[in-house]
Amino acid sequence: MLTACGSVAKPAVSTTTPSDDLAPSRLDVIARIGATEPWATKMPVSMTLMFNGKAVPLGTGDALECNGEQLHLGPFQLASPNEYTADVALVPAGGVYKFVYNHRGIRTVLQASVLPNPTITAPIPAAVLARTPTVTVTYVAGTSGNTNINGEISQPKVGAEATVSYWGHQPETGTYTMSVPAWLKAGPGWIVLFREVVTMPSGTGFKSVKVVDDAAMTGVQVQWR
Repeated sequence: MLTACGSVAKPAVSTTTPSDDLAPSRLDVIARIGATEPWATKMPVSMTLMFNGKAVPLGTGDALECNGEQLHLGPFQLASPNEYTADVALVPAGGVYKFVYNHRGIRTVLQASVLPNPTITAPIPAAVLARTPTVTVTYVAGTSGNTNINGEISQPKVGAEATVSYWGHQPETGTYTMSVPAWLKAGPGWIVLFREVVTMPSGTGFKSVKVVDDAAMTGVQVQWR
């Protein structure tokens, strides 16, 4: 009986590690803190993981958390796809919001320090204000040089959430002027200022990090006539 001679080819064994697109070092991260209202006890936070410019979902078994609270897919996925959100306990000035990315059993951490709240000097609480086209708020300006101020006018409605109008950031100069909304009625309402800072901390283990922080806020309740 004749048998064939020679070697039998074996499949090649790969010596390379499969690419891990969700490794922290390959992800750009956007973390957001705030904004909320002066009477609130919780702060909305969110975190989005980006790979090659596109928001990506968490991998199986991975998780995101902030100050011990797990983040879940947010309610506005069409506008903010793969944004993970939670409401966490308010942290006072000088504290931190600590975000953690758990990936394959390894924790990657980034922290954002809480800024001091703006101090509003005028109007004072219970001030009576005319519903003129604009209102100017004065406050003690910060000295860091890299913050902006956002504004809000809100008014409660019986049996419903407050009606709110927001205005975008202005340089932190000590005064903030905003339009008085047409829907505003005579009666109580709130004027709120938010101190915003955008930072890009390094050395976190992520490819890049952008933190948009609107957590510092102060409001005064006034009477509109």
